[in-house]
Amino acid sequence: MRFWLWVNLIITVGLFTVTLIFLVRRAVRERRLTTELALYLATLSLGWMEAVIDWGAFVYYSTMWAHFPTDWPVVRLIPILPLHIPLCYTWFFFGGAWMGVKLAKALMHRWPRLNMNVALIGCGLFVGFALDFVVENFFISVGGLWTYTQVWGPLSLRGGTDTQWPIYMGFAMALSIAPYTYLLGKRNDRGEDLIAVAVRSFSLHRRARATQPVAAMNLAVAGTATTVDAPPAPTSRTATGSRRPNWVLYLLSWVVVVHVVYGTVSLGYAVLRWTGVQKTVSTVEPYPDGKAWYDGIVTKPDDPDLNREPIGAAVRAGL
Repeated sequence: MRFWLWVNLIITVGLFTVTLIFLVRRAVRERRLTTELALYLATLSLGWMEAVIDWGAFVYYSTMWAHFPTDWPVVRLIPILPLHIPLCYTWFFFGGAWMGVKLAKALMHRWPRLNMNVALIGCGLFVGFALDFVVENFFISVGGLWTYTQVWGPLSLRGGTDTQWPIYMGFAMALSIAPYTYLLGKRNDRGEDLIAVAVRSFSLHRRARATQPVAAMNLAVAGTATTVDAPPAPTSRTATGSRRPNWVLYLLSWVVVVHVVYGTVSLGYAVLRWTGVQKTVSTVEPYPDGKAWYDGIVTKPDDPDLNREPIGAAVRAGL
């Protein structure tokens, strides 16, 4: 298990670092906040939601991970939250959307009559499900780095075992990555994404409204010698709509969008938890070579709702 733990950690940190350097260098070269870097940074902000999602899906990580303090307000919803998990959101969601766009373009090249919107959404759904299926089933069944202690039996693989995997998790990732794929790949004739167009239009509209009172005041005093100071009129560049969007507002807009998408999808985890349909319980303790964490109550078949680990005992054990 320790070998695969290091493999997962190296892959996560390596992909995060290399991708960030590449995207930042491109943004510096173009002197603007690119769509790719904006989506990358926005997905990084999703990391705080991991504990809430894990609570709904009964995800428990290996105790050998370096993790956040177990008594933090959000973290305490689950037994343990590894430190590197927020980094996973970047290569998973951004990487999934990037691969979805590449696949959609390849399909469009092969079949030019294919609708681009359909191609982006379809490829996003496919890549999202496939990526989650491969990553989770590999690191659960081979590496044993995390487990789902309870799943919904009819929609699971290997239900009732310590390597069980909820298929609906793959559907959720597909529904998350598909919108990101569409927003990343959908561009206008000038190469702008939909969020950049919306932010620029909002800024131009607000600037136009701000200049209207000044223009009216100038007209009112036009027949007198009074001079009213006013900001210079918008240049032709601004008037024609070629001005770049404010990068702060642009980035914040991406953050809001990714949270709305992922937050909406994540409501499904809470619904599953509240309805109590996830009653197929894993059969063995999943981490025999790690510190003791699970006890008999956790996997007791006749009472699957008792799945909360003793946080106090974990803290006393030095986890």
